[in-house]
Amino acid sequence: IPIFNSHIKRRISAQELQVQVQRTQLDVKMRQVNQELLAIENAIQLYEAGANYYQEQLEIINPELVRISDLNYEAGEISYLELLNTLNIAAKNQISFWEQVLAHNKAVVFHQFFTN
Repeated sequence: IPIFNSHIKRRISAQELQVQVQRTQLDVKMRQVNQELLAIENAIQLYEAGANYYQEQLEIINPELVRISDLNYEAGEISYLELLNTLNIAAKNQISFWEQVLAHNKAVVFHQFFTN
């Protein structure tokens, strides 16, 4: 029966190769998932830093900017358009803050989806 044994040995060898291929593919997929998780974690940190920056702008710098612009406008030092420009900058900072918060929240949700 040695004729049949060589066929069985080849089949076993082929199946062992298939197992190795599947393990390698699994390893590649796991590495891809880990890379995506790292990218998401980096995005979370980036958006959090951006939100913190704009929050500081909103809490400290914007009120002072608007206060000084109002005083200068009332004193006739700046024109109405310059006052509007200051208010526009303050509004853009507010919008940028909420965009950062939204992007941060999306990244957190995506991370939770991936990890749960």
